[in-house]
Amino acid sequence: MLYKPDGLKTDIPTEASPSSPVMAEVIKNKQFQGMNGFTLLIMVMAMTPWIFGDYEVFGFKITGWSWVIPLVVSSLICLIYINLITFPVSLWAPWIIILLIYWFFGRHNPDATQSLLQVLSPLAVGFAASIYRPSNQQLENIVRWLTKLVWIVWILLLIRFPMILLGALPGHGFMTAEMIGILLLGACYVSFYVCGGGNRHLYLYIMLIVATILSLTRGPLVAMLSCLPATMAPLQRHKRLIMCIIIITCALIIFNTDRMQRRMFHSGGGNIEDLFWHNPNLIKSGRESMWETLWHGVAEKPYLGNGWNSHRIAILQMGYFTYAPHNDWLKLLYDIGCVGTSLYLISMIFQMFYLIKIARQATGAYQMLVYGAASAFVPYSLIMLTDNVILYVQFFGNLHFTLIGIIYGALRQDKVTDDI
Repeated sequence: MLYKPDGLKTDIPTEASPSSPVMAEVIKNKQFQGMNGFTLLIMVMAMTPWIFGDYEVFGFKITGWSWVIPLVVSSLICLIYINLITFPVSLWAPWIIILLIYWFFGRHNPDATQSLLQVLSPLAVGFAASIYRPSNQQLENIVRWLTKLVWIVWILLLIRFPMILLGALPGHGFMTAEMIGILLLGACYVSFYVCGGGNRHLYLYIMLIVATILSLTRGPLVAMLSCLPATMAPLQRHKRLIMCIIIITCALIIFNTDRMQRRMFHSGGGNIEDLFWHNPNLIKSGRESMWETLWHGVAEKPYLGNGWNSHRIAILQMGYFTYAPHNDWLKLLYDIGCVGTSLYLISMIFQMFYLIKIARQATGAYQMLVYGAASAFVPYSLIMLTDNVILYVQFFGNLHFTLIGIIYGALRQDKVTDDI
């Protein structure tokens, strides 16, 4: 048996080291620089839209460039180093194939190609990240970088809404996409805490909860609260139970604050028993009519759906000025039916459990990252119920799959090649 990153066992054989120690060091340095540069690029692209998202460059918003640039860079890396990709391509191949089939027959629908590229972007980024062979030092660096991102999040939050410093809080939800993005950090910080990272990561997780409360984004707040009790990391049962009780108590306190009551109910107040969908007092932000229309389409064609991006046609015909139904699961069911949607869910579940299998044999920073990447699928799946995280790849998906790619690359860290 061969011991991999910080204690990870694996049966994967390694190649003999180069005869020249100098060449081995050169290759190691190129790997180190390449992976650091690529990871930092994805992180920068995730944070840039926080401030500059509405600015345009060459006629396109920065928000768009923030996923296009990683996609292009990743695609080039994959083409050059295709033989070094260690990402589980076969696991995601059925999902990729069905997307391409639906895109081909629905390519004339509004923004069909753009939506396809956005959905495929995290996979391309993950493939590219998996060509690198990170050392323990680099894995520890990534943990430190992710840990420091919370301070950047708060700085950007205060820049966007400086009145928070004076105690003036917004009365409406704002920065939804950004709050969806930090769900990945929430899942990682909880995993870091459970895997021995210390109480500071628990405090950082609480800081993220506070950020979602300040932004008054209901979906991201619920998903963020789920990160702790639903973590895939080996949290002891009694601690998990205690944490669940604490989270539920905090959720009830938050729900009964005046600010959240005004955000939840048209009348400005309500109780837990009032949280049912057909309650006219519940603020749904225009979702009800959209969801009912799309659900009728699902009922008509439940198995194969109505065609790629056909939901946009249905929503625009209703007179809405948006094409986003704020429910990715419903959108997928409408477009690609139960067959395609189930395939996506199954791919995520298998990916999550494969990561857990790796994490159980790992220790240190490597284990922290693996459990963090696996746990991130929980808030991701939850936020799909109320928002459009599949298309917010620059905020969540790209960085998430970068971590997954790095994890698989670390399994082959001893494989030395002259190609890089």
